[in-house]
Amino acid sequence: LPQPIAEYNGRNNTGICDEFIKKQPKAYMVAQKLYEFLGDSPVLVGHNLSFAETFINKLYVQNLGKCLEPKESIDTLAICREKFGGSHKLCDVHKLTKKTHSSGKSYHNSLDDCLATLDVLEYLTNKYYVKTFERG
Repeated sequence: LPQPIAEYNGRNNTGICDEFIKKQPKAYMVAQKLYEFLGDSPVLVGHNLSFAETFINKLYVQNLGKCLEPKESIDTLAICREKFGGSHKLCDVHKLTKKTHSSGKSYHNSLDDCLATLDVLEYLTNKYYVKTFERG
């Protein structure tokens, strides 16, 4: 890993290290699988989604020769900033949902982040947009 990333990961305990990266599939395989999963015009949901979209778009361009073109993007961080003050970190906003964190692990684990973001989206939707939000 580039030194700044390794330093960040060491300070923030993400568990990402050189050994972990070496065991992962090559970027072009990840890009292809992600494209197969998302399709041509996905609806993307995330907390600080613009950050993730930058990386996904770079992955697509470098490995598939195409740009990520979401049909819609829903950024729970942007909604939180618009609706209320205070900390907007996923771990802090997730506390508002009064739900237990998915696995009690880390907010820097992709699956945990996805589940926490779903809880936050459900909370925001119910509080600000519609009466009930049901998981399908």
